[in-house]
This record gives sequence, structure tokens and C-alpha cells, in this order.
Amino acid sequence: MGTKMVAAVDNGCLEAGHGPHRLTSEEDLDRAATLFSALADPSRLRLLEILADGPHCVGALADEMGHSMSLVSQRLKILYGANLVTKKRAGKHVYYEIADGHVTNLLSNGLDHVTGIGHVHSIKEINSTPTK
Repeated sequence: MGTKMVAAVDNGCLEAGHGPHRLTSEEDLDRAATLFSALADPSRLRLLEILADGPHCVGALADEMGHSMSLVSQRLKILYGANLVTKKRAGKHVYYEIADGHVTNLLSNGLDHVTGIGHVHSIKEINSTPTK
């Protein structure tokens, strides 16, 4: 894991000032691809948006989304496999939550990029603001 230095090769199209680049390891690129693949579904993004408000059990997520618990569980499994969410068992319920602030920032930045709204506040703050 990590980066490696790769020297620039003069193939006739080098811009002035370009030198060796620090390239991410193949292993880390594979992990990033898995992460982005897990984010490449609107329903999984919606789950993350809801989870940004705090931990939820599968049943509550299914109710809020109007989907079956089985379908929500399948989507959560993908998010969990990409280390985007964590889970904790409490009795017969499993609670999922956002893994860390990087995930919230990634979601907020992605939504800001496509909407142009300017998600200045965290997703959690947006979710807690009443709508008119």
C-alpha cells in the first residue's frame, strides 16, 4: 500500500515543469475502485444519506425507504464490504452507521458536485433541518 515514484518519460508531449509523479499502489487503486463501485447506485447513496443522521437498524431503513428488509440488507452488505458503513448487534437488531467522517465528506462532496447547491454543512445537519 502507498505510493511509488514514476519518472516522467519524454514522449514529445511533456508539459514544462512535469516531473516524477507519485502514483498510488495497485492495491489501493483496487480498494478505491471497490469503494466507488459501492457508491454507484442511487439506493445505496440514499442509505448513506439516511445513515448520516446516525445509526439505524435494517427494519427502520427498510420502512423509511419503502423497500424490503432483504433488499436493504443486500445493499448494506455492499456498503459494509467497501468499508463505508459499520455494524453493531444489539439484541436481535443490527445497527448500521457511517464508518467515519471521510464517508460523510465523500457523500457531501459528490452531492455538491452534481447539484451545485453547495453542501456547506454536513449531511447530518442538512437532514436535521426541517423542510417547508
